[in-house]
Amino acid sequence: MKRVERKNSKSDMSRILADFHWVLTDDTKSDSEKIKALKDAHLRIIWG
Repeated sequence: MKRVERKNSKSDMSRILADFHWVLTDDTKSDSEKIKALKDAHLRIIWG
């Protein structure tokens, strides 16, 4: 079984999640902007 290397360090993950949390808790953002932020965070975590 091949070992998969992590593309994101812990600090990268913290920054990605902090950015997403900021958008999610911002009441001025629309639902579509929040969904886009979720998709962006997901892709950044998966693809580094």
